[in-house]
Amino acid sequence: MICAAGDSRKVGLDNAPAAVWRKTRVVPKDGKIELRWDNTQAHVPAVMREYLSKPSYDPSRPLRWSDLDKIYEISAPNPEPANGGGRLPDVTTFTRYNVPIPAGRKGDAVLVSYWQRRDAGNEGFFNCSDITIASDTGEPGFPWIDSNPYLESGFTPNVGDAVRFRVMGGNARGTEVVDVQHPITGANVQPQIWARELADTLNQRHGSYVQIGVRAGNDIHYNATDLVANRIWLKQGYSSAMSIVAPEPPPQPITATLTAPGEVRSGEAVPVRVDAKSETGRPLSYVWSRTSSLFEGTIGNQPSGSYRAATVATPTNGTISVTVSDDQGHSVTTPNRTVRVVPTEDGTPTPPSISLNPPQVSGSAPATVTFTANASVTGAAISKVEYFNGNSKLGEAGSAPYTYNWSNVAAGSYSVTGKATTNQGASASSAPVSVTVAPSDGGGTCDYRDPAAAGVAAWQSRSYNGGERVSYQNVIWQAGYWTGTVAPDRNDAWTLVSNVPVPYSAARAFEGGKEVTYQGSVYRAGWWTKGTAPPASPWSLVGPCR
Repeated sequence: MICAAGDSRKVGLDNAPAAVWRKTRVVPKDGKIELRWDNTQAHVPAVMREYLSKPSYDPSRPLRWSDLDKIYEISAPNPEPANGGGRLPDVTTFTRYNVPIPAGRKGDAVLVSYWQRRDAGNEGFFNCSDITIASDTGEPGFPWIDSNPYLESGFTPNVGDAVRFRVMGGNARGTEVVDVQHPITGANVQPQIWARELADTLNQRHGSYVQIGVRAGNDIHYNATDLVANRIWLKQGYSSAMSIVAPEPPPQPITATLTAPGEVRSGEAVPVRVDAKSETGRPLSYVWSRTSSLFEGTIGNQPSGSYRAATVATPTNGTISVTVSDDQGHSVTTPNRTVRVVPTEDGTPTPPSISLNPPQVSGSAPATVTFTANASVTGAAISKVEYFNGNSKLGEAGSAPYTYNWSNVAAGSYSVTGKATTNQGASASSAPVSVTVAPSDGGGTCDYRDPAAAGVAAWQSRSYNGGERVSYQNVIWQAGYWTGTVAPDRNDAWTLVSNVPVPYSAARAFEGGKEVTYQGSVYRAGWWTKGTAPPASPWSLVGPCR
């Protein structure tokens, strides 16, 4: 049971004669064929072995190891991104192998692939492919080479998908000469319809590169009655790929992420915070929910606050959540966060209490913000008070009133908490306080422009191929590969060419050294980052906008 990978439930893969399986025509180039694995999940490290049935193999009986010759073995290379080019939408990466075909082999054969993981999983994957080894010389008077079946089993796009068909080749770089996306709707979702529509488009508009159909003499005609009889016909030196492109999900009107501690002791503060964003920039409101018997106090219409853990005799779990809404009727409720409250055991140091005084802001960005705190504890002493902007520590103070000066603060709004620690090692955090720093009033502007952008065609909401350049938001971008229709500032397929700062976007990645503008200031990325807004690490302040 080679093809069934030893699974008796799939023994039909081995017992059925090879003659009943559809065969894929392969044409070796320089004695090799390219074998591409479409991965929904990559398995590295691994080893790939390829076996080819011997010329003496009888295809009417099950395949045995004695019928095979090993023709290839290699440690699996790192997979490459699929970038939407897989046969199915959930394909994320490709792994390619150049498999040598023994000299002189032609005709029907079985190619067995054996992928063995080299890790704790120790899984093995088997695949049997029925192939016909052919020559790439073509026939006199007939320029077309039979490449592959047009429709393969399991290729079933859904309404809302698009079927993408590409032809590459003609030179050493494999230039893409055909790229067609055919939308699937409720009216054409049946393969008898969409397959005919796509074939008509290819045959009529791109007939010099590809033909879809059945050969009759020196002509090729599409067979609308027997769909599986149709083949993909290409010129020598060209290849094709057909894949399903799933639609991009619509953006959520509101996104919200709740942060809360996993465990607290009786009497301790329970600081909570929700990071929420309206995709359309609408104002947001907040309604908090919690297990009221376990978490005392209230939090109003604000994105952060603090409860007080009730006194418990045994460890008890409670939940906290928040509903975030805008003024357009959209809302989202975060998943419940479970917080465990445990009793204060005998001998356990008493936690301190801490609250922050209103911060004092000196000037506009880059400003200095002064923090002070009220911290106390019974039966011990306060050893330090630390100040945090989100999860990033700003600094600390060791004596009352625990003053700390935060300097060079960029324009924007911040949520700062204090953490008091006693000389017995107990600690507690304050409720967060909000800090707002105004932009510099020195007339600076964040409208950075590249004068050369005026001479480059403006971006339009369409797909671009690798190497194409556009101007967008007064700067120049270049497509690294096929882009889809998402704008350059929210699409990692585009690379910024202009050497000027651009507005920060959570939707795209920034390489180390790239500069962005954010809330009146310029920031530089210390390393690759995506989704983390300045001034949090790895961003560092360059200065106010000029």
